Amino acid sequence: MFGNKIYKILSKEDLEKISSKIKTAEENTSAEIVVSIKNNIPFIFNNNINKFALSLFKFYKIYKTENKTGILILFVIKNKQFYILGDEGIYKKVDQKVWDDLSVSISKEINEKNLLEGVIKSIELTSALVDYHFPKSENDVNEISNEVKF
Repeated sequence: MFGNKIYKILSKEDLEKISSKIKTAEENTSAEIVVSIKNNIPFIFNNNINKFALSLFKFYKIYKTENKTGILILFVIKNKQFYILGDEGIYKKVDQKVWDDLSVSISKEINEKNLLEGVIKSIELTSALVDYHFPKSENDVNEISNEVKF
């Protein structure tokens, strides 16, 4: 079910903790946060995490959120990389510089602690950013599962 490396790094309880954190983060926003953890970038993407993230964004149908407020947070274990990709609604209100600063904070968290803490921190920081710009509406529904994608 899980890639061997992922299963060795994150336990079932860790994955449940991440999913729970996503659910909690989405309680105050209309944005949809999707966390994907991959062992590596497939050869077809020539180690280009940007292209890989865009492919996953489409595969998980994150672009189909009602207000174009989907966000993919991608972690690639082998390459020790992560990438945050937001839909057009996100980028209309949140400047790229803010995402760049967020990336620095997440990198620091992963380097100083571990993958789990880095993933949790990425969800918390992303949530804090989108809560302000995309408050939860009365009729908001969870459009994408909160489970970690592999």
